[in-house]
Amino acid sequence: MKWAVVFIGDDGKEKLTAFHSDQCHFSMSVCVRWYSLDLNVAGIRRLRFYAARPVFRDANDRPLSNRFECIGNFAADDKA
Repeated sequence: MKWAVVFIGDDGKEKLTAFHSDQCHFSMSVCVRWYSLDLNVAGIRRLRFYAARPVFRDANDRPLSNRFECIGNFAADDKA
């Protein structure tokens, strides 16, 4: 599984997409970390979190491709 966070600016355009640096699996949760994000947070309006998982498999059950699925969409309060 791969994880990504996408930073969306006030203009609605993607400012940065970062893939995870580390992940830890537990029995009931997952911890995902991003190291060294160099980003100016001014002008960031929304964060989107994506998980990439294999969708299609071949006859030997090996993944053929990844699909990103949005698992979280967080926006700054518009009543600033």
